[in-house]
Amino acid sequence: MGNTSSAAKNTDQAIDSRGIALVVDDGATNRLVLKSLLSKRGFEVVMAEDGAKAVEIFQNTAIDIIFMDVMMPVMDGYEATRKIKALCNDTFVPILFLTEMTDEEALAECIAAGGDDFLTKPFSHIILESKINALERFRKVHNDVNRLYSQMRREEEFAAQVFSKAVIEANVGLDTIHSVLCPARTFSGDMLLTAYTPTRDVHVLLGDFTGHGLGAALGALPVSEVFRTMTAKGFSGDEILTAINDKLHRLLPIGMFMAAQFVRISADLTHASICNCGMPDIFLIGKDRDRIKEKFESSNLALGITGSFDARESVVHFVVENEDRIILASDGVAEACSPSGEAFGQALFESSILKPGAYAIDNIAAALDQFCGHAEQADDISMVEIPCTPDLIPPAKKEVSDSCISNHIATTKNNEFEISLTLHDQSLALINPIPQILAHIESLEGFSFDREALFTVLTELYVNALDHGVLALDASIKQSAEGFGEYFSLREQRINDLVDGFIKLSLNIIISSNRSVNFIIQVEDSGNGFDVSKMLHSTGEATALCGRGIPLIQEFSKSLEYNDSGNIATVLFQPHF
Repeated sequence: MGNTSSAAKNTDQAIDSRGIALVVDDGATNRLVLKSLLSKRGFEVVMAEDGAKAVEIFQNTAIDIIFMDVMMPVMDGYEATRKIKALCNDTFVPILFLTEMTDEEALAECIAAGGDDFLTKPFSHIILESKINALERFRKVHNDVNRLYSQMRREEEFAAQVFSKAVIEANVGLDTIHSVLCPARTFSGDMLLTAYTPTRDVHVLLGDFTGHGLGAALGALPVSEVFRTMTAKGFSGDEILTAINDKLHRLLPIGMFMAAQFVRISADLTHASICNCGMPDIFLIGKDRDRIKEKFESSNLALGITGSFDARESVVHFVVENEDRIILASDGVAEACSPSGEAFGQALFESSILKPGAYAIDNIAAALDQFCGHAEQADDISMVEIPCTPDLIPPAKKEVSDSCISNHIATTKNNEFEISLTLHDQSLALINPIPQILAHIESLEGFSFDREALFTVLTELYVNALDHGVLALDASIKQSAEGFGEYFSLREQRINDLVDGFIKLSLNIIISSNRSVNFIIQVEDSGNGFDVSKMLHSTGEATALCGRGIPLIQEFSKSLEYNDSGNIATVLFQPHF
């Protein structure tokens, strides 16, 4: 029975224990009186006769609450409190000053030194108990908040890893595309995406979600998925932006949207397309950086605001020259503030672009640092500089050897597949059929093919049929930089006015007994045709802005033939002839 009672008593003490209290007072009587009071209230008590000893004990003991005298030798209570609070880090250890002083300034100094409350001597035991209870409640709340905050940080770290793998690590060309990304919080509401099309064009998207933090960053996941999937399938920039808008409009809550800057640079580095949806101006500067060649203002709403969104009317096409640079930036740059609250502004932004240096955006970043000083960053700051240089474009894929092909071709003999698709009237303006055709081909089994080369051939055939057949556009308009923009403006107008016309694409895929694969491609359009002999014998120059389509088809194909009127093209495409 004696052992049982002793065990029960020990259990009760463990349950009633309120932790370790540190009593700091140079008077032995005061220490003993306070120790007795605290012991009766469930505290284990340790004592120090001065502030220096209190700091030493705190460094070596897990103290839960401190009762601090003010006036002591060696180190007074103010200094000891400041040192102990500095050692606490994120842990809350309440310090209650017990003092005979009644001067208001002296009592205020107790709090200023880091004390959490005070009692003037002689004190009421009831008030002492009440103060202890209040501080313990506050400590519990503080610990709960710290625990929740730690959990939140762990979840943010996990989310950051997912975000990095899903959004950032898949970007391409970052050894050439230069960026400065400064989030205002752990997660940025800004997002940079880069990818190559099957024809090695470069797609770059800089997005800026409303707000910042984890909520804004979550929107990057569906945007990244749409951007990369559609770029890999060869969709155009306006089609990608329209699809992103549709997805964000369905997913995002009211009041949340994404402004975006989209850039496509052709693989031959001769022309580019831009679409600015609710973002600051995009800049084109020459290699000498002595002037801003062009500015591209926002011409559309941000993405996700409305369900009826069409980016085609907002796309601007223009000529680029070797070593031109395209500058993108989020609004966090111009809106960054100095310590006095003055905004960085557009004028400083533009003047910084033209300063000498390896990268324009490094100059802007340096100017921002000097201007903002130690002012708190209120918004995410993102800048991207795209140099139009050969390093930007990846090398063409090497052809796969016949031995590698045989590993992917089924042994079924004389397989033949047919795919046919016809587009009429306004469907020519709304649908890009090439990704759909490639998806059908990829769903077939028994053979492999060079997707990039086939995509190039089909795209050039379709664009020729649409532009020079159905729309009757003259390619020679594009022979000058001014004419290039005029060509695409005229193209857009004729597509919008189109009421009659068709393009039919037919593919026969034949796998012969020796496992070779032949694609017989025929593209027919409703146009009046064009001078086939002139086009077939035009070699063009490497820097020409027109006339490259048919030579490109010939480069990738076994043969190319047109009928007499020029509105039916037949191609024999052998992936590895």
